[in-house]
Amino acid sequence: MQLLGRSLAEQTARLLLDESVEAKVGLPQRTLAAMLGAQRPSVNKVLRQLEDKQIISLGYGEVRILDTSALEKIAGSG
Repeated sequence: MQLLGRSLAEQTARLLLDESVEAKVGLPQRTLAAMLGAQRPSVNKVLRQLEDKQIISLGYGEVRILDTSALEKIAGSG
């Protein structure tokens, strides 16, 4: 997973796609932040923006992907 040099939004989108099983990522935000090497509030901001765009849905300890193709566009190639 090549993430260096990419925006946090791109990195987060790629991580969600890579970690999803049946359009669900069963990891809490603190774990996602640790995997990205970012602060949890920064990751939360990105996730909230994705949720506002109805690309994902946030739940307790999980993220559901609602629009895979939109998430793939954000993630870019790689």
